[in-house]
Amino acid sequence: MLILILGMIWGSSFVLMMLGKVHLNAFEIAALRNGVAGLFFLPIMINSYQKIDSKTILILTLAGWIGNGIPAILYSYVADKIDSNISGLLNSTTPLFTLIFGYIAFKRKINKLNILGVLIGFFGIIILFAIRHQDSKINVFALLPLFASLLYGINTNLLKNTSHKITPSQMVAWVYGTLLPFAVVYLLIAGTLDKFTLTPFTLYQTNLNIDFSNSVYAILILGVLGSALTSVGFYYLLRQTSPLIASMTTYIIPLMSIFWGYQFGEFIGLSHFLTMGIILIGVFLVNYSKT
Repeated sequence: MLILILGMIWGSSFVLMMLGKVHLNAFEIAALRNGVAGLFFLPIMINSYQKIDSKTILILTLAGWIGNGIPAILYSYVADKIDSNISGLLNSTTPLFTLIFGYIAFKRKINKLNILGVLIGFFGIIILFAIRHQDSKINVFALLPLFASLLYGINTNLLKNTSHKITPSQMVAWVYGTLLPFAVVYLLIAGTLDKFTLTPFTLYQTNLNIDFSNSVYAILILGVLGSALTSVGFYYLLRQTSPLIASMTTYIIPLMSIFWGYQFGEFIGLSHFLTMGIILIGVFLVNYSKT
């Protein structure tokens, strides 16, 4: 259930991103999202400073950049260079990289159901992509989100070895807290918030006729809900299960794109439901194979 909930929330993030992009560029969105997540958990970071050893802090700092900072920059850079649906497809390679890197670097045990579940789920993702986006083209810039997915796979395995030492909220606090100073400096230099004013909070407008402040509000919500709070759930999932199972949340994200596509007038047919079933079977097999 937690895999489904996290995947549904992250899969819904594109609606807030769409509202944010009305007035903000990709780098401003990344800085706002990571910055507000770090600010949200800053009290926990300060309070836990004396309770966490320096080696763990170093690992969490590294994880902050590998799992959030660098991927945010990569996805921001390619935002106008490749189709967003391509980015979504490439993001779904995360379980594959998690499986491979966990086996090679950490000697994590894998079995046939692990491999079968990952491959079935990814096969479903490819079918879903083929059904909905026949005209999307892949170019050389697709290597950047693919590299970001590789970093996600490394980061998930890296944090698994630390998850038993501290609480999920402390992990989130340090992962995003290390990014907070850089996000603040960038926003100040760019002057992003100079035009921000306290206006009525009205985000849901299908014609995207919203002002600058409401674009900021959308990303602030994304940072708190789609980054900070969901990361706590993800790290709890990682602590209770395995890196591979936790990474399967990326297979749920494309399913939510079907739902939101329907809200904006896209057709949903039997093929979509069959594809959903294939993806969920893959997730089930990986979860079922837990040892």
